[in-house]
Amino acid sequence: MKNFISLILTILLFLNSCSAVNYEEDKNCIQLINEPYNFPITPGTTEWSELQTSEQRYNAVQIPSDILYCLTDEALIETCINYPLYLEYTMRSDLDIAKGLNIMISKFNGLTELFKRESALRLVINRYFTEDMYQFAETYGKSRLSYFYMFLSTEKVFSILDKEQRYKFIEKTIDKIDLIENESPEILCCNNVELTCYYVIATALHVFEYRPFITYYKSEGLNNVKSIPPDKIYEFAINFLNQND
Repeated sequence: MKNFISLILTILLFLNSCSAVNYEEDKNCIQLINEPYNFPITPGTTEWSELQTSEQRYNAVQIPSDILYCLTDEALIETCINYPLYLEYTMRSDLDIAKGLNIMISKFNGLTELFKRESALRLVINRYFTEDMYQFAETYGKSRLSYFYMFLSTEKVFSILDKEQRYKFIEKTIDKIDLIENESPEILCCNNVELTCYYVIATALHVFEYRPFITYYKSEGLNNVKSIPPDKIYEFAINFLNQND
């Protein structure tokens, strides 16, 4: 009996150690890193001003692989929030901002790694559901709040939401919009945060293939969801929630 218990404990310890460190099967971490990566060169520093090309700037903010693959999910999320070039997804006005985000994900290895980890994306979703957006804005800034919410506009995130979570996702986003539109004094109002929330809802309804939304989208001959008026997005979102009552 003692030998059996010892065997079970050994197996459990082994499985726990594997799940803790094996973020990528071909990467070995001697020790997990619980603190976010501290970018050594950032905009505003002398070193940054000496960088002459976009390629040099992108290279300067990559995370060394021996650190990247050993960051815990929490540390990786925090690192991505702190990404120095976080506004890059907004720089191409000719592109859907989701495409701008995808380009940024492909250029920054921290975001590339984040979107490979389902466990980390589930933490992102949980933060979206539970974290006070005003506290977030105070800690990181309003523009980084919009940037963080853009993480939620990806099909990779939507694909891991079950039916109940999809409903909760739309409900929570509507709550955020209502808070912003009714706030006094104005803090996040008339800011990209509100527009990002509308965009996130529209993208979600499109990915969820909500039929009334898709019918409207096609009938209007639209190329991307950001062209849909906010009041129309809100109307579709409320109807989506009502059908789930």
